[in-house]
Amino acid sequence: HEIRQVDAVLRLFMCHDCSHDDQDEFFKLWTTQVSEYALQDAFGWLGEHWDGMNMLFNRMHDDQPRFAQVIATRETDPSKHFEVLQMGAELMHGLREDGFLLSWVVASGTMIYALRYGSTGQLLPSGILDGAVDLDMDIYVLVEDWSTFSREVIARGKEVGLDWCGWQPGWPQHSVFCLSSGIEIDIVAIDWGYARFVMPSSRCIIRRGEVANEIAAAGDDVVATAEASPTRSRPGVRLELPCPNDPLAFMTRKWPIQAHYLVDCLALPMGFKGELPNITDDDVRFLWQKSKELHMAGYASMAPLFSTCKNHTKAELANNLAEDLWTAAF
Repeated sequence: HEIRQVDAVLRLFMCHDCSHDDQDEFFKLWTTQVSEYALQDAFGWLGEHWDGMNMLFNRMHDDQPRFAQVIATRETDPSKHFEVLQMGAELMHGLREDGFLLSWVVASGTMIYALRYGSTGQLLPSGILDGAVDLDMDIYVLVEDWSTFSREVIARGKEVGLDWCGWQPGWPQHSVFCLSSGIEIDIVAIDWGYARFVMPSSRCIIRRGEVANEIAAAGDDVVATAEASPTRSRPGVRLELPCPNDPLAFMTRKWPIQAHYLVDCLALPMGFKGELPNITDDDVRFLWQKSKELHMAGYASMAPLFSTCKNHTKAELANNLAEDLWTAAF
């Protein structure tokens, strides 16, 4: 039964003329109905399908059961997130140094939490956890030749500790994602309309989880800067990453449908569907303090966006906090 199930899923996967709805249906079946064990048992029997899968996924490991294990395993340990970001940064730095990449930035969730906290997330005073759940990284790249760039990503993934890099149905055509045990790094090409937001980039800072409550002084604790290659062998506690120079404009362009509620108050937590968490006034003051510390330390932060916050239950408080700072500064 499971072999027939996998066979049906793979046949749908290899349909060259399928619509996006068909591809979405494939991904739903792949992730909800096909067990890791079924894949391990069935891949040998369904070897005839391998060429089609390889063509669509670009490349998979020769070790097919290992691939099945990778896509079936998810990790949520925040203490490992720093190392995930190091992997992605190391991969991007190498590609840029070798001329395959014009510019790259982190954005979406990776950028948002870096701008809010200088980390991958934070427990707010009210007890609400605002931060990444999965061990992922959101990277956006500006390249001249996507085919060459994507081939290089696929070829170099293992060099930085990733098990597999390729493409998945339903994603943008010019995208690639990399997996390891519980890790996902998403890389998406941006068009030249984004160039003014990423050239030059701004400096974001990510601190290891155990020191996420402190703004560390510059020094030997830095694993890498936004312009220098990261070194995973060093026990540093900070990692500088390139962020868009105008985060609000970048995300407004990236989220055109959701922009009316997602970017109205990017500085404060909000669900992707517009739902508002029950953050308190103390939470907002805490968020403001974190952003102010990052801003004063010379890093990109949410501080400039507190004054423009609107359509949020805590917008007035955010505006007042920002006004007090700029009034004091001048």
